[in-house]
Amino acid sequence: MKFLVVKHVIVEGLGILEQFCHQAGVTVDTVELEKGDKFPNLEGYAALWVMGGPMNVGDIEAYPWLVEEKALIRHAVSDRNLPYMGVCLGAQLLADALDGAVGFMPAPEVGVLPITLTQAGCNHPLMLGLPHT
Repeated sequence: MKFLVVKHVIVEGLGILEQFCHQAGVTVDTVELEKGDKFPNLEGYAALWVMGGPMNVGDIEAYPWLVEEKALIRHAVSDRNLPYMGVCLGAQLLADALDGAVGFMPAPEVGVLPITLTQAGCNHPLMLGLPHT
């Protein structure tokens, strides 16, 4: 199994999740946008993970690759039905790519917060056998 990971800045990587992937036999290919990497074809990938970064979803003048990245996300989720994990900016990009609303918060939110899966999420093949509430 192979995942595609998009990193916006060098310091915003997978952290411990990369070790978990390797332990589970998941190969990770990384697109490092800060280094000038280009987006590959999604053929052969089992999931798309998009990491965080200091930019905003609308900063396309400063970061023109955001337009192509949102198209990639839309294609991955809507056309290819790939599982998607978005961390911080990655979650905002998903919302924006699928015509959701993304706005500024009154106070910054940093860290991993609790989530609750829907029934469909609990029944997803990637979740079967994993502990969740």
